[in-house]
Formats: sequence, C-alpha cells, structure tokens
Amino acid sequence: MPADVKQYGLGVIGAGPFSHHLLERLLLRKDLKAVAAWFGSQPSGANPRGCEVHSQPRAVIESPRTQVVYFAEPASPDLIELAVQCGKAVVLTSTIGLTSNELSRLVGLTAVSGTLAVVDEPRRWDEDFLAAKAVFDAGQLGKLQRVRLAIHETSLPGETFSKGILRELGGHWLDQLLVFMATDPEAVQLRRFYGTTGTADVGFLATIDFSGGMSAVVEVQTASLLSLRTGWLLEGAAGAYRAGRQYSRTPDSEIIDEPVTVPALSADPFLDNLVKSLAGDQTGSSQFVTLSHAARTSALIELLENSAPST
Repeated sequence: MPADVKQYGLGVIGAGPFSHHLLERLLLRKDLKAVAAWFGSQPSGANPRGCEVHSQPRAVIESPRTQVVYFAEPASPDLIELAVQCGKAVVLTSTIGLTSNELSRLVGLTAVSGTLAVVDEPRRWDEDFLAAKAVFDAGQLGKLQRVRLAIHETSLPGETFSKGILRELGGHWLDQLLVFMATDPEAVQLRRFYGTTGTADVGFLATIDFSGGMSAVVEVQTASLLSLRTGWLLEGAAGAYRAGRQYSRTPDSEIIDEPVTVPALSADPFLDNLVKSLAGDQTGSSQFVTLSHAARTSALIELLENSAPST
C-alpha cells in the first residue's frame, strides 16, 4: 500500500449476504480494511487476512483496531449507542426495527460526541434520483407542488417481506421523497394491497400532504404484470422533471424539455465519500443518509401505518 494512503479499520457486524458483499467491496480498496468481524452463528467462509473474528458484536465495537463499525444487518439501539460512546464512526445498512424516537435519541448522542453516523443506502446513487435532485437543488422547479412515484413490478419467486412492503421497500423511496420536502407532513393516508391469500401485503399506496401546499403520492406494487417504473415526477411553479429531462415553459407558452446531465459516479460512491468524511472532507456528505434524516423517514412510516384502516 502506498505510504500516502491512510487506511481505516472497519469492524463488520452481521451475518448473511450484506456482510460478505461488504468484504468483497473492501478487497478492491486500500483505504479501508476489515479488521474485526462478528458473523453470528453463520459460517463466515474465507475471512480477509488480518481480520479477527469475534464471538460477540461488542468485541468488534470495542476492538482498538476498529475505527468504523459497519452494521451489516438491523442493529439494536444499545449496540449503536455503544459504538458512539466508544468514539467509532457508525454505518447502518438498515434502520428497520428502530423507531423514530430511538433514531432521534441517537442523533442527540452523535451530536454531543461529534461522531459520524450514516446509512449505506445504495438507492441514493440511482441515476434518476440524482438527476431529479440536481434539478431540484438548482432551483429550476420553483416552488415544488406535486411529487409522484409509481413502481409496478413482480417480486422474485420466494421473495418475502416479513416487515411489510411499506417498511422493507417503501422506506427506500420515502427516504428519497423527504429529500425534496423540507416541511413536515400535515395529512397522510395509506392503503395496503393484499395477495390472493389476504394475509401478506403485496403493495401500498401512500398519499401525503405537506405543509406549504406540496403533495406526494408513492405507490409500490410487487404482484403486478405491468413492469413499470415511472421514476420521480416533480412539478413546480417554474418547471418539472421526468425521466432524466427537465421541462419548462417559455414566455410564449411553449413547453421545452432538455436532458439533465449527472456527473459520472465512481465504482463505490458511498465508501469513497465515507473515506473523505473520515479524513475531514465534507464535500460528499450531502449524499449521505444521516440519522436525523432516517428519523424523519421512520416518523413518516409510523404516521402512514397509524393512518391505515385495521384489517
């Protein structure tokens, strides 16, 4: 490894494909290295050289070699709090199982300690979202009025969602939705759709009105034959966005559209920006899902769940 490359030690906590996928990602890097791991009761396979496998997740967090704790499965608030108290940077792959209140409490702890704590959300790097966000951030839409997203697809054979479609899939899109919405929801409505058995939900339709007059509709279906993804549809007072194109109206009422250019991404943008942040460079931090943003998303999910009629 070149002498000018600073290397950070990662402690990996979690069994299953997420942890193994992370280890594969780390093999391609010189600035991050797995130094400690807990794989639960699952066989870990070939462990990276120099990575100590522990019998308890606490040992991974407390290891002096660990600078970043990467939770490759849903984590308990106690373990996350321990990592923060130990002064370790924290990366979550999921906030499922954490309430908005628990996340808000963790936000307060990280604020006091100055600890970096973010979510590794791969869908934040989707080209459509990045294009929509670029138009939104540039102020080319004017005051945002309506946001829409629809996904009609068929889930893979044997694929199950034990926590429900809203939490396991919808959370990814509600996370993105709240990037466009700085205000709080005023009214929400959730409708769940069920399969032929009537027990497990196969989709949902969420309608959300935000203070300031903005409205959003997000629909996700996992038992549809349509194979359709609309991508983000944004409409504002001065312009609109759809499918990688920006729409605007000329003074003589002609509607014109032009492509949105999104800078090329690196092979692993999350880890690249994580290393920058660890080194004190915050230029890529705006793409991170912070715990405060995750708390907003969790709170919105809770509002939607409470609005749904009982079955």
